Amino acid sequence: MNFFGVAAGAGMLLGLLYPGDAVFLRDEALLHALALTANEAGVPASTGLTGTVGTSYGALIVWFNQLLLLLTCDPVWMASVKCLIATFLSLAGIVLIARTRLLPVAPAAALWFTSPFIWFYNRIPWDNVWLLPLSLLAFAGAARYLRDGRIRDLILCALMLDAMVFLHPVALPVPLGFAVGLGVLRFRAGRREWAKLLATGCGALLLIAPYLLHLAREFAMEPLPPQPWLETITAACSGVFNLTGVGFLVRFLPETIEIFPEWWLLPGALLIVGLALTGLIAFIQAACRKREWHGMDSLCTIALAVIAAFAMMVLLLRREHQVHYNSAVTAAYWIFAWRGFLALQIDYRRTARAVLALAVTVNLFVIAASEGYLHRMRGSASPHVGPVLAEQWNAARVLLAAYRKNPNLEVRMEIERFRTSPESLQILIRLAERSPLPEIPAFRRITVAPSPENFGILLIGGE
Repeated sequence: MNFFGVAAGAGMLLGLLYPGDAVFLRDEALLHALALTANEAGVPASTGLTGTVGTSYGALIVWFNQLLLLLTCDPVWMASVKCLIATFLSLAGIVLIARTRLLPVAPAAALWFTSPFIWFYNRIPWDNVWLLPLSLLAFAGAARYLRDGRIRDLILCALMLDAMVFLHPVALPVPLGFAVGLGVLRFRAGRREWAKLLATGCGALLLIAPYLLHLAREFAMEPLPPQPWLETITAACSGVFNLTGVGFLVRFLPETIEIFPEWWLLPGALLIVGLALTGLIAFIQAACRKREWHGMDSLCTIALAVIAAFAMMVLLLRREHQVHYNSAVTAAYWIFAWRGFLALQIDYRRTARAVLALAVTVNLFVIAASEGYLHRMRGSASPHVGPVLAEQWNAARVLLAAYRKNPNLEVRMEIERFRTSPESLQILIRLAERSPLPEIPAFRRITVAPSPENFGILLIGGE
């Protein structure tokens, strides 16, 4: 096995290591609460989370949680299953694309699985992060359709795009990009091919139409001042950085910046951005000289249309851009970075491999260091992390066990995060009611305090 295969495997294994170190905040808790409530009622959930645009999202991930809750109520186990499935689906998408285009899997897999953002998002039991594997499968379906012309592959692509939109409205531009890209690629196709495209497109639209009507009916954005143009343009093109470590530590582990300053991540990030730009240049050259059309360039056509549609949405809305929104287009930027590696490898094989190897090594170091830090410190000071899932789960089980010993238990909350947003502990206590509890002595009161040694939770019992 070559270096890239080892790197990809290491990235996947690090994602599956210590599932209790996953993030568990308000949104993750509410997704579990919706699943619990629906299971108690004996029906599938009707809606997902309510987003910042004033409308509720689709219930796809709530249904997934409902199924998991039939097997276990241990949230750490549920997080590990979620991570395993997301990793498997991502790998399946990468393998399908590579085999369809007769390309080696390892470099593409290494580029994907060593991204700190993708490693982090794959572990979170959240809805938005499922856009990552679903977008890869959508590209895989498109790649197989463009090679074989089979409608079943086109249906796979359409279903994945519908699922993305159903998960999160930020994915709305993605189906538009796919439609434009496939339309361009099949512009001169015969009636039979256009019939496949139109029939599949109409079927996908009909399937998602009730949800789109729901979005249109409830859509209500808060009247906030528009974001400055420079920040908006930067946000529209920021998806490529989700393949790198730039911004990762600042957002999720800000207290580590003094130890690991951001500047040392720039070489790896610039190399990946350079590969993506090289892929774009190679694609433009191929488009101008169709005789030299590369197998990946058809996917680049779709990826460019997806990136353009997403950028138009960002520019039109001019709202504060969240990093996780880029999950909808990370795969499109990955296509261009992979294309750049393949283009560079034609004349400069050793250089191309050295560039990707260095970028992947930097990313892997960030992942390994972050995993070690989260596990040792039991969380982070970042508002996007806090105490890890295992810490909260242990606290919830102990609190419930203490309450059952003494129904008049007094709980003193000294962690500000749980004072202002208690949902995560509340939902974990509901899960703990269905799980084995630890044996503890009876207490008159318990103080929930921040640990003086790390970012974990310290429970202090009082007689």
